Amino acid sequence: MHYILNLAFAKYYFEPTTYDSGMSLYAKRAVKNLRKMIVDSGLPSAKVAMGAGIHEATISKYLSGQREPKISVLEKIAEFLKRDFQDYFR
Repeated sequence: MHYILNLAFAKYYFEPTTYDSGMSLYAKRAVKNLRKMIVDSGLPSAKVAMGAGIHEATISKYLSGQREPKISVLEKIAEFLKRDFQDYFR
């Protein structure tokens, strides 16, 4: 039993970048900042998706936490919104 507890502790200690949902902390931060960037732009997410050349469902899944954002898609959105890519991770 002591061995099992140590494994559980080690998993928690060495993998601090994940939550129960499996999405990394970096992805969660990117989604949080994506949401803020969309709100700050004053555009609906459908317009942002169209302007970035992606499906509206993609942004919706990112914002709801159903899908972890891809770097390439985040780059397209940042370019459309005229924002720095690093804004996702600040």
